[in-house]
Amino acid sequence: MSIEWVFVAVVLLIYTSFVLDFLVWPVPSEVSTAALLNQDQTEQPTAPTASPTASPVSSTASASTPVSLLLTVTAHAIVLLTWLYPLAYTGWTLYTLLTEHTAIDGSPSVCSSPTCPIPGVTLFGLLVAVAGRCVTVAASLQLRKHQHKPDANDILTTGVFARTRHPVVVGLHLTITGLLVATGQLYMALPLAVTFFYFEYKTRLEEDLLLQRTDIDYRRYQQQVSKYGW
Repeated sequence: MSIEWVFVAVVLLIYTSFVLDFLVWPVPSEVSTAALLNQDQTEQPTAPTASPTASPVSSTASASTPVSLLLTVTAHAIVLLTWLYPLAYTGWTLYTLLTEHTAIDGSPSVCSSPTCPIPGVTLFGLLVAVAGRCVTVAASLQLRKHQHKPDANDILTTGVFARTRHPVVVGLHLTITGLLVATGQLYMALPLAVTFFYFEYKTRLEEDLLLQRTDIDYRRYQQQVSKYGW
């Protein structure tokens, strides 16, 4: 089996797991894309009194304006397109493999287009993507189990959450980075950077909410565990 077919198979498996993760076994989040868009549309542009411990991100996000809504929608669009690009690239690679002629010796054709995966780069990228997906799935499973416990409102600090405060995001970062590296398309570095900043914004909002609810407990957790594991 050529590296091109390995690339197609692994990417399709990763995206299939995303469908199951988001639609079948979703993990509720108050800073999800839908929640952020709803917040921008419903909140009034009046600045509430900020608590002494509130970060600039939370106080700025509270004052919703048409400009902030536009920026939010634009960021969501860039992130969505960034995540869809590897899938579209995979579709093109599959089309190229299926439509090229069989080699002279009768063996299956190999993708020869300039846009097809580069073997060494593709293999490394796929390994990173799969590793990231494993981290995200492990964190999601742990979150779902925790939600059904009597102490579900307590901060989760065991398992992968003992290594990083945001293992789901770490896994997503590794997965999208690995997928884009596997495609070998350097021009995707810019939208990838936007994706990183977007998730950084969401994690700050999430931590602000947790600080409001638990204060001392979560502040202690912040001091003991790094945000992204490094």
